[in-house]
Amino acid sequence: MNIMNAETKALLALSFALLFSLFAMPAHAVQYTLTVEPAFDVGETVKFFYSITSTTDESVTFTPRVLCPKGPGDMSDALTVDVGPTTPYSGEHRFLTVDDTVESQQCAALLIVTAPTERTLRENFTIFGMPRVHLNVNACSDAACNQPSRVFRTGTPVFFIASAVDDYGVELTPIFFATLTSSNGSEQRVVFSRVGNLTLTPARDSYILVVQASLAGYITDTQSLQFAVADTVPPVTDASRCNANGVCDADETPQLCPQDCGGGQPVTPMPGDYTSLALIVVVVLVFAGAYYFLVHARGTKKK
Repeated sequence: MNIMNAETKALLALSFALLFSLFAMPAHAVQYTLTVEPAFDVGETVKFFYSITSTTDESVTFTPRVLCPKGPGDMSDALTVDVGPTTPYSGEHRFLTVDDTVESQQCAALLIVTAPTERTLRENFTIFGMPRVHLNVNACSDAACNQPSRVFRTGTPVFFIASAVDDYGVELTPIFFATLTSSNGSEQRVVFSRVGNLTLTPARDSYILVVQASLAGYITDTQSLQFAVADTVPPVTDASRCNANGVCDADETPQLCPQDCGGGQPVTPMPGDYTSLALIVVVVLVFAGAYYFLVHARGTKKK
């Protein structure tokens, strides 16, 4: 019992010594600070300040950086500085000046430390830049655009409907500029009406229509639309299942929507053997259960 008490006392003493040494050590020899304004407006320079201090002589490697989801990117290089009890370091990182090409967005100022230990400081801020025009363009076979399409019959008019909203979905009335390019590369400037309507009767060919929506105080948006004019147009048997957006969606087939999925042979469905298979499994399970109960009953009678 005395031996166990002595061992226990030794373990307790060692544990207290380790705890004391851990609490006596400084949590971080190197300390960092990062300061950034909460918001920046058009004409202001996005920047932040940082400082590095240390109770011991250290060589610190870090990268100051700004991260914005809508760009532009910050490709600043890593820096290495020597700091100590009497030699702190402070710096300023300048990113960009907010102008009419920068969108409003939430960004983050980062101080990414890679040595002597890895650590990242982050402070969020807002850029109040220029709002963007969000453009949408459709090609249709009727003026009301009840049937959007990408293939049109030769000699029939093609109706183009353009609309635009701001960042919050509010309808805008920008000026629409457009260029029509044919398959041989020839270009033609075309003009939308003030309300975003354009009617053309192009010759048989494939085309790309590039549309720009411009409005003072907003960032311009550009959209391109591909379409073709042919002597024959594949029929659409079920318009509700063919949106003619140029993509073969899950509920579209080559037969119902040749514009999006292309032509082809009918797809033969897999034989409906799943029901028969399920019935076979059920029958097997029933016979197996019956056999088990019969054997179990016989064994019980013999006992």
